[in-house]
Amino acid sequence: MSRGRSRTAGREFAAPSADVVFTRHGTLEAGRAFCADVKGRLAAYGRAPDDLRIMPGVTFVLGDTAEQLEECVGTDAADGFILVPHLTPGGLDEFVERVVPLLQERGVYRTEYRGATLRSHLGLPEPAWKG
Repeated sequence: MSRGRSRTAGREFAAPSADVVFTRHGTLEAGRAFCADVKGRLAAYGRAPDDLRIMPGVTFVLGDTAEQLEECVGTDAADGFILVPHLTPGGLDEFVERVVPLLQERGVYRTEYRGATLRSHLGLPEPAWKG
């Protein structure tokens, strides 16, 4: 299968039932295009855009990280992020100590959890059980 067809197949595979898609984007524009494409497929399956979260992986470059993460979410290039600390040993501690407080000050990162499940933490609706 060609690379283009496999990308399309993966996006279509997620549309009917995926809750979260883990991905990576090279640019903000690529992230926006990916999110628009995948979330645009949901309506065909009776789903709303908020029924799916797109979460690219992020490696830590702490300088402008808070601003970049906020911009990605604010411009529909992502719904959240997966942190990839293994590339920067000890980076997770520094991220939590420096970047999380900045995101909280900006009002784009929670200060407490309201639910008890990953689904509730991600703001996903409860599934409609069939059976």
